[in-house]
Amino acid sequence: MTSGRALVLVMLLMRCGAPLPPSSDAGLCVASFTPGTTDTPDGGFVAFTEGQDLGVHAGPQGGFHLFVGVETTGLPRAGKLRWAVSSQSGVELGARVLDVSTLSLEDAPCGWARRRDVLIFDNTDEVPGYRGVPARLELQVGEPDAGLRWSSTIVPR
Repeated sequence: MTSGRALVLVMLLMRCGAPLPPSSDAGLCVASFTPGTTDTPDGGFVAFTEGQDLGVHAGPQGGFHLFVGVETTGLPRAGKLRWAVSSQSGVELGARVLDVSTLSLEDAPCGWARRRDVLIFDNTDEVPGYRGVPARLELQVGEPDAGLRWSSTIVPR
């Protein structure tokens, strides 16, 4: 086969969706995630840090809202995405469990992202941000008891 025909064949295969060879950064796609929020003035994704001030908003139809998001690398589009917020004394204020395979996800380098979700809760016994009670925000990605976990103290705004 001449080099011209080979070039045309390669171009056709690429156009038809043939898999591309792994990129040189494929070894950098370690399984990890970054929890954060798009509850920012410019609407951009900002990673959470330990002890960060997080806003808890009064919902227009009742309840309290906490905006959350996640960016991942090296993780399959399968398993569970579980967000939970609880008081420092262990009272669970709200939780949200989503099946990753059914979600609309954004593509991210080496992974996927779901940059805007909301935790809605109405437990008013210990509501962070309204009674000055610090809370724990937790995220688990993967299968229950086998996934990656993150947890942080949040400080009411």
